[in-house]
Amino acid sequence: MKRSVRVLVSDTEAEGKRQLAKALKIIVDLGLATNDKVEGPSQQLEYLGLLIDTVKGEVTITKVRCARLRRSISEVLKEG
Repeated sequence: MKRSVRVLVSDTEAEGKRQLAKALKIIVDLGLATNDKVEGPSQQLEYLGLLIDTVKGEVTITKVRCARLRRSISEVLKEG
C-alpha cells in the first residue's frame, strides 16, 4: 500500500481549518479512506526526521535524527 503525505498551506489558522475540512469532505465524498493521522493547522511539521517550520521558513533535522547521524559518522570514522 502506497503512503503519501499531503500538506495544505494557508495564511491563517482559520483558513487552514477550512481547507482541511473541505479536503476531508472531498475525500469522504469520493469514498476514499482516511486515517487517524490527520492533523489540524500547524506551523511546524515533523516528517522523516525533518522539522519543517513555515513561520521561520526553515527545514532542520530533529534532535533524534542528529544523534543518529552523529553516531553513524563516528562509526564510519572509527572504521576508516
